[in-house]
Amino acid sequence: MGVIAQYLRVSEDELTLFQAKSIFLEKRILNKRLDRAHWLDIDKIWDGIIYLLTGDGLEKASGQLLRVIISTRYIDEQLDFGCGPAHFLDADEVQDLYAEIASWDREKLNKRFDANQMRALGLLPNAWTDDEAFEYLVDYFNKIKAFYHKAALNNEAIVGVLSNELWNFDSQTTKELTVSNDLWAEKMVFSATIIASCTTLWQLASLFL
Repeated sequence: MGVIAQYLRVSEDELTLFQAKSIFLEKRILNKRLDRAHWLDIDKIWDGIIYLLTGDGLEKASGQLLRVIISTRYIDEQLDFGCGPAHFLDADEVQDLYAEIASWDREKLNKRFDANQMRALGLLPNAWTDDEAFEYLVDYFNKIKAFYHKAALNNEAIVGVLSNELWNFDSQTTKELTVSNDLWAEKMVFSATIIASCTTLWQLASLFL
């Protein structure tokens, strides 16, 4: 079972609203399929991207560029999306981070890629091979860079969510959702193993960020 990372571009006003009342972020995320243009899903490749950016996996990674994937600030620590609360970057932080990664290209990524070390570190999803994995990482890194570029151009903030792949935000069948605490509790019922796995991931992120 894997943990996936997803990101949402929002205006500064929207970010302020989410910080004031996180129920609005909850609704926005549950209605993701109605607003795909502002979303980026990088599936389970996030730990590999962290390695390219920092030289290490999530457990030991540090430095400014780690925040491209996982920020150190949360919108509402009580609102768990499966593997912890939503994290965010404000518009100024997005601008700064995009400036850091804007010049990164295939050649620079190739110099940082080491499949053997990534396997030794046990980086998720722990299926690294020399050629195929690198192409996969380059493709997703370019998507992330383009996503940040668009956010920077529009002076937007970015909200990120780590969730278990069992909880797919695209799986809703209704066009309008009214979210109550009881409904949310129902949807977040996972097996004990999944809960333990996701909780451990969040705790590790909190320890090392």
